[in-house]
Amino acid sequence: MGLKDRFEIVLNSPVYYAGQSMTGKLIVELKKPKKIKGLYLKYFGKGYVHWNEGWGTTMVSHSNLEIYLMQYQLVCGNETDEYKLTEGRHVFEFNCQLPPDLPSSFEGHFGRISYSVKAIIDRPLKNDYVAKQSLTIVSIFDLNRCSLAAMPVEERSSKTFWGHSKPLNMSVNIPVRGFVPGQVIPMKVLLSNESEVLVKSLEATLKQKVVFHAIRKSSPMKVFVFKNEYPVEDGIGNKELHLNFQVPALPPSFLQFCSIIDLRYQLNVKAKVSGCHRSLKLPIEVIIGNIPLMAYEMPISGNQTLCDVPGLSPPYNQLSNSQPPPYTVIFPPSVEYGDLPPPSYEESTRYGSLNREGSQEASNGNAEAREFSPLYPVYRFETARVQTVG
Repeated sequence: MGLKDRFEIVLNSPVYYAGQSMTGKLIVELKKPKKIKGLYLKYFGKGYVHWNEGWGTTMVSHSNLEIYLMQYQLVCGNETDEYKLTEGRHVFEFNCQLPPDLPSSFEGHFGRISYSVKAIIDRPLKNDYVAKQSLTIVSIFDLNRCSLAAMPVEERSSKTFWGHSKPLNMSVNIPVRGFVPGQVIPMKVLLSNESEVLVKSLEATLKQKVVFHAIRKSSPMKVFVFKNEYPVEDGIGNKELHLNFQVPALPPSFLQFCSIIDLRYQLNVKAKVSGCHRSLKLPIEVIIGNIPLMAYEMPISGNQTLCDVPGLSPPYNQLSNSQPPPYTVIFPPSVEYGDLPPPSYEESTRYGSLNREGSQEASNGNAEAREFSPLYPVYRFETARVQTVG
């Protein structure tokens, strides 16, 4: 389009839950009339995985694709006869009812689940004008409906070091297995060190265990999400330590409704010892949801709205003098959660794909895409941001 023209998609929110109505405006500002065949919107959601193996002539590509959302909406024109779009400002409001079985947005090393709205001006015998806006879809994962999430965790492990007859024993207790972003995972660690090998520190690591499923092959991958190390004083004998760390913004476990990407979370507790001995490790699977266990811990109010999220700017034309509409606060779409304080929405910067689709592009179809990072609900708790050893 001309430098003084404007063609832009403005969503009422950058985040929607599966089953909600996605709303927004398509803004077209023209300095002179243009002949078009039609102006239409495309709502699209897909899951895609891809990676290469080998080198040169032996390279083999693996990929897979799932389509979750594909809807078209004609805004004006009839796609056959020419239609004159007059000069001036045109605002077209749109509404798309999202299916309830959409998986959450996800960006990974070998794959992604992505959603976008694309506006297209079909021009006769000329390049089309295209505007695209990516958005985050959140699929509800209610921990109250997951029987494993409310179960307490008690895991044990032991190790005998070379040259020592007595073992190092470690047990980890967690009150529940399911947590939401913003919540603290409290771990009680019991050490019984009968060996003469000194325990120097405890290390707690949260990892994503992702499996990307192509048509003929699967590729597993582990991604570090969070790591904390806690010093241990006088690491001989019996010790009881309390470790706490906060869950960052993350997509939910399992990625329900997606069959080509499997996502799980593993908490690893490691007793790091002196000398050349190997550490004692204890893996624990935890479940990350986006509706907290009500009977375990309720979040508190006072969360940020979308406008207050650091680094989040509304998707509007910076060259325009008009002000963008404020984002609305998004609530999980169910009356069951009426007493649940609304979460804030934050980017997860712990991982990303190699080639990410653009968050906003407006061009004649040749513009380069910008990076896009999904936003995930993060709750506030009274125990938040506590990371101690006691």
